[in-house]
Amino acid sequence: MKGYPAFVHSLTWILMLGLLISGLLILPGMLDLKFEIDVPFRLRGEWTLIMAASHALFAFLAVGLVGALLPVHIRLNLRRHIKRLSGFTLLGATSLLILTALGIYYFGDPYLSHLSSLIHTVVGLVMGLVFILHALNIGLSRLSSGPEAQ
Repeated sequence: MKGYPAFVHSLTWILMLGLLISGLLILPGMLDLKFEIDVPFRLRGEWTLIMAASHALFAFLAVGLVGALLPVHIRLNLRRHIKRLSGFTLLGATSLLILTALGIYYFGDPYLSHLSSLIHTVVGLVMGLVFILHALNIGLSRLSSGPEAQ
């Protein structure tokens, strides 16, 4: 990422992988506790809390990183018409993940909390794939329009 210190690229990958791994590790417990789905594996005891706290920490840091990317990386590439579809998808997914995370924690109604959990999980998994495509220069528009769309 041009215009940023060298560590920002590594930090971005670390945060995204941390979010994906911690999210996948707490997913079976969420399916078991919220949706009463029998799962073959789930974290037990304090490990659930540690992974949930890790997921929240990675998320706070990732939101800060997105804020740092807005003025240069995102603005510059919008003007250049580079990877707009995947970029907007990532920004929209980030916004939706923030809103659903708040819903998971603060909705008093179990139905709304469960719905937030489901949306958060699906969007998080899709975002992981879109991020990899975006970061590896395989924008969504290239998949449908050819290399000139990049």
